[in-house]
Amino acid sequence: MDGLKKEVVASYINLTAKQLAKSGSRLKSIALGVDNDDAGNKFVEKMQKFQARDIDGNVLQIFKRTT
Repeated sequence: MDGLKKEVVASYINLTAKQLAKSGSRLKSIALGVDNDDAGNKFVEKMQKFQARDIDGNVLQIFKRTT
């Protein structure tokens, strides 16, 4: 596997936002559960630059999930 692709994550973000909107809810933020290594940190940085938006066009907060 070539690792996680931002395009794949973006498509799931859009799908999730649409499903939530149908039930009257909205996506407020995105927590990424990635490995705590250089590749994981770089992926989070790429996704933060991507600036995912909700259905109203507001930028969603994207952060790295920590345990």
